[in-house]
Amino acid sequence: MAFQMLVYFGLGIFIGMKLDEQLDTPQPYFTIFGLLLFAGVYFYRLIKDLERNK
Repeated sequence: MAFQMLVYFGLGIFIGMKLDEQLDTPQPYFTIFGLLLFAGVYFYRLIKDLERNK
């Protein structure tokens, strides 16, 4: 589970950083948005998996 969390967070940060580089944003807006988006997806899937295993 910890490895999955690292993958989701890392993927969100990586994609966000690439978008920030491509669009030349003054602040890391897409990096933060990517991290929050992928963290939300991870926690949603985690809750669904835990509910299924009850």
